[in-house]
Amino acid sequence: MKARLSLSIDTDILKEVKKLSAKKNMNISEMVEDYFKIITKPKRKLLTEILDELPRVQIPENKKLSTLYYKAARKKYGL
Repeated sequence: MKARLSLSIDTDILKEVKKLSAKKNMNISEMVEDYFKIITKPKRKLLTEILDELPRVQIPENKKLSTLYYKAARKKYGL
């Protein structure tokens, strides 16, 4: 469903927008709607941002990661 929206805009900008809309063969309403779709679209996170949100695993400094891994695997699989 479409809804009406009234905007106040500088006349110089409106002239430029009209030129651009004619060049792109679009009406101004379509251009505004496309812009609103772009700015309201959820932004994708970078992989590094997702990784930063993951909980940190605390590994004691005096332990080797491989030792902890194999110990947990033996416990899990009963080896």
